[in-house]
Amino acid sequence: MIVVTDRSLCKKPFLAQLESILSGHPEMVILREKSLSRNELVPLAYDCLMLCEQYEVPLSVNGDLDAARE
Repeated sequence: MIVVTDRSLCKKPFLAQLESILSGHPEMVILREKSLSRNELVPLAYDCLMLCEQYEVPLSVNGDLDAARE
C-alpha cells in the first residue's frame, strides 16, 4: 500500500493520523499537500520524515522539488 496524504480528510491531528497509518507499515508515504506554501511544507515534511524513519517507511514529497531537497 502506498499512502498519499490529504490533511483536509483527517479526522484527528495530521501527524497522529500519519502515525496510525505508519503502524500498518505501508510501502511508502507521499506527502501531497498542494495548499501549503513552501514555508509551511518544509517543517511538515520534516515532521513526517521523522515519523516515517521511526517506522522505516520511505517518504516522498510531491509537488515541490526544492522543499523535498531541504
